[in-house]
Amino acid sequence: MASPSLIWCGAFGVFPNSLYARMPMSQDRFSLLGSDFPAVSTDAWHRKIEEDLQGAPFEVRLVWTPPEGFPVQPFYRAEDLDAIPEEQRRAARPARAATNSWHIRQDIASADVAHANRRAREALGRGATALGFIFPPEPRNSPGIRLAAPADRARLLDGIPLAETPIHIDHPAAARSWLTTLTEVAARQGAPAAALAGALVIDPLAWLARQGHLAFSKAVDEMHGLFLDVDASGTALHTLCADARPFHEAGASAVQELAFGVAAASEYLALLTDRGIAVTQIARRLRFILPVGTRFFMEIAKLRALRVLYAQLIRAYTADMEAPPPYTEARTSRWSLTRYDPHANILRATTQAVAAVLGGCDELTIHPHDAAAGPASDFALRIARNVQLLLKHEASLDAVIDPGAGAYYLETLTDQLARHAWALFQQIEARGGLLEALRQGFVQREIQAVREERTHAVATGRQVLVGTNAYPNPEETLPDAAPPPAPPDAPPAVAISEETITIAPLPTHRAAEAFEAVRRAAEAHHHRTGHRPTAFLLSFGPSAAAKARAAFSRNVLGCAGFAVRDNPVPGALEEGIQAALESRADLVILCSANEAYLPAAPTVNAHLKDGGCNALIVVAGDPAELPTALQEAGVDAFIHRNQNLLEALTQLQQRLGISPQA
Repeated sequence: MASPSLIWCGAFGVFPNSLYARMPMSQDRFSLLGSDFPAVSTDAWHRKIEEDLQGAPFEVRLVWTPPEGFPVQPFYRAEDLDAIPEEQRRAARPARAATNSWHIRQDIASADVAHANRRAREALGRGATALGFIFPPEPRNSPGIRLAAPADRARLLDGIPLAETPIHIDHPAAARSWLTTLTEVAARQGAPAAALAGALVIDPLAWLARQGHLAFSKAVDEMHGLFLDVDASGTALHTLCADARPFHEAGASAVQELAFGVAAASEYLALLTDRGIAVTQIARRLRFILPVGTRFFMEIAKLRALRVLYAQLIRAYTADMEAPPPYTEARTSRWSLTRYDPHANILRATTQAVAAVLGGCDELTIHPHDAAAGPASDFALRIARNVQLLLKHEASLDAVIDPGAGAYYLETLTDQLARHAWALFQQIEARGGLLEALRQGFVQREIQAVREERTHAVATGRQVLVGTNAYPNPEETLPDAAPPPAPPDAPPAVAISEETITIAPLPTHRAAEAFEAVRRAAEAHHHRTGHRPTAFLLSFGPSAAAKARAAFSRNVLGCAGFAVRDNPVPGALEEGIQAALESRADLVILCSANEAYLPAAPTVNAHLKDGGCNALIVVAGDPAELPTALQEAGVDAFIHRNQNLLEALTQLQQRLGISPQA
């Protein structure tokens, strides 16, 4: 029997068999163990599975199609690797000699220079090995460091050992000035220019994708000038960036992130080679920014697939050069951040971080768990660092290079991502490159289709966001139901001219936003009127069905900010109706078996009306054959697993006069 592709391993779920192979078991002993079992063919596995499914279609029950658009099988065998060229499998692996070490990066965005410097030095003293300094665009009313004078640049770097610490300056408007500051401060510290690492980046494509307009030719001139300055400086700084964040945060799939990210790299290669710069020079200065989401194995494969795609891209530009591995800056996903139950973000970020590390990132930034609510707290920054320290020093994830190598599932997933992303990349190239694809709206349309699919999965509960669309903390509220912080400001309005390119900008979203807006609407209503929307669970009849539907209703209505009260006498209809009247609830939820609803609904409706209660009567469940009869009996609405729960909750709030929040 072929060795299994994956084995169960503790809290992280499953680890690839290549990691298991590094455990202290001799190859002879492992082979001897395998020889005790007869070989089982893939056809035999399929026949056995179909037998166990008892007639249910294999393809329907066990094969799933993620937003990436290709089918994922329930199991893979060694024979699946035969279709993947060995050269491609080698390209997927990080080119590292000894360890899987990565830089632990922390971003600093404190407005005050002295405070930012203090936070930076504290971060280095507590485990960070790389720093990012974030500056606001103009006008300056968004998060970031404020510089009152040129001398503030040197003050910001005071006490930071530049020879040992990669520095990332997110300040495109002053990037060339920062190069002078960095080299001068390094010289005063006695550090050679060659020791300076990190990034000074001007990224016209990412800026255009986010903002929708840019004097693109001028921005490319600035990018070219910065490249020449940095190349002449002798530093190891990156100046070019293929940034997948605008696509990821607009809701793109992994295939789209890879394709559009590689297309950005291709665009910059074309622009700079046309200006006489060699591909080898460009490759040394290029980095990729790749956000990492919560789908564990897909995200590991995404980082591996990037290396495959980059090798193909470089070969397309020059067959004489062996592509260096792309420098990959991984960042945990902003798309998956939630404002409610923010501590759940720590768990999401940990999953994302493990995937990034096992995928072979060179540098990792974990967004603080409270980042969706505004500037990060010191506690959240510390936790973000400590997650990486635990992965490195406790879990020893830096000890094994590319543990996914040889795992049938991960190798196949890597291949599928690379193939589909390359096909999409070729479509972009056929349209004239990423810039033209953005101008034509092709990129925006492709992402919108996936975003709608992903947001629908959240709205229907098929994708669970703990604390937001499932398992809410009913006591949690946001301060004064305040709206979330505004995204960073756009640059000042510019006069549209021949030099300015305008496109439909990519929106920035989080998966939780729509559900958060529904819950904030209830909180704002409570804050404004003093009345919290309330639902009464009138459970009656068969115990099992009543309990199950009451639990479902409590969960769903809590996600919309309703206070939920239970029937004090479960199972008893008459006593439950009286308790509902006394609760003065806005909603009365009937929780029972389908067959119990039609006999009970007229009684409930009559008693509530006679008692002066104008509550909406809602049935928990989907009695498909009875909706008209139930509505005639006084039922106002239904909630069940087969509907768009977000729409159902929004409609209930609107009928209660609760206005949606922007």
